[in-house]
Amino acid sequence: MAEFEAHNLATPGDVLVIQGVPNVSNMGGISAQTGKRQGEVGAIVQGGVRDVAHSRAVGYPVWASEVTPVTGKWRLEAAEINGPVQIATSR
Repeated sequence: MAEFEAHNLATPGDVLVIQGVPNVSNMGGISAQTGKRQGEVGAIVQGGVRDVAHSRAVGYPVWASEVTPVTGKWRLEAAEINGPVQIATSR
């Protein structure tokens, strides 16, 4: 449920970026619905997500590195909000 604090701080037009963990859901349908209500334009998740059909149904685009049914609830915690984002590294 760590992503909900980020949703609370979001302003319309923001994109939620989550550097998550593999093999569990870092974001689900309720989170997508919350993001949509806050006016976010979507989310990018490094890690798993679930409830993809619900996210699509509410019109909240999510790009993720994996899809999993395994909930991350009570397994994750927010380490930083509004921190720097590194999309790719140069080699």
